[in-house]
Amino acid sequence: MLAMTMVFSVADPAMREKVKEGKTFQFVAERLRGKLTVPDMK
Repeated sequence: MLAMTMVFSVADPAMREKVKEGKTFQFVAERLRGKLTVPDMK
């Protein structure tokens, strides 16, 4: 399967500093206030 690009909000904006473009990571998205949000990443 080809890679996909999707947009999610993050619960804590500081989490964006942990990831770089092209890096692989795991997460579970939750619907918070009507938006798909990532509360935690591994």
